[in-house]
Amino acid sequence: MSLLSKVSPAATLAASAFAFLITMTSLVAAQEQGPYARLYGGLASVQGMTFNDATSADLDLDGGTGLNFGGALGYRFGSGFRTEIDLSYSEASLNGTFQENVQTFVPCGEISNSPCLDGTVDGDYEGLSAIAMAYYDFATGSQITPYVGLGIGLINADLEATTPGALNDAATIEFALLDGSDTELAYRLAAGFAYDAGSFDIMLDYSWTRSGRLALAGQGAFTTFAFDRRVNAHAFTVGARFTF
Repeated sequence: MSLLSKVSPAATLAASAFAFLITMTSLVAAQEQGPYARLYGGLASVQGMTFNDATSADLDLDGGTGLNFGGALGYRFGSGFRTEIDLSYSEASLNGTFQENVQTFVPCGEISNSPCLDGTVDGDYEGLSAIAMAYYDFATGSQITPYVGLGIGLINADLEATTPGALNDAATIEFALLDGSDTELAYRLAAGFAYDAGSFDIMLDYSWTRSGRLALAGQGAFTTFAFDRRVNAHAFTVGARFTF
């Protein structure tokens, strides 16, 4: 075997690696740098929340869907990294079931604050979040740039859950099992694609936001309970990014 045949594969591999390194370096260098703003909107999906306490009550809230929209101000550093402050609002309709786990000595339905509860629950969720995000954009040399991100911030979650209640005089009321809000720490994971449309970028994005445990007061006809569940919200959005 000649010396040339031994050297050629190694030289080819080295040349290929060098060319790849030069290409990646030029792609990173070509990434834009500077401030930007983006607006987005789409669908929100809130996971179910189950509360079970043998000494008070069981409240099972199934997951639901709704809308999500928001905006962000950010800065691209030209090295693939960017950061932003993201403000978003999401809402979703929930439903589920409720059952009290206490022995009662007073018949239900005699007074308005202790009606006979139906147990079928309708609920609404609203969330307002402020999250500091860090992203990394993967340069591809094309108009499409995939990215991943993570962040931490605050979320204010407002949760309402009601069930029909019947009184002995045939009157029916909507009994509030939950009706309150709480602000907790939250973290977010995100991934998506940006498409360079010329004067702006079109962005397709998925994010998952998880809150700390809420501190909400729950109430049944004959008992009270502390609803301390986390919010897990998913968002699927489309938006536009404008560079200053």
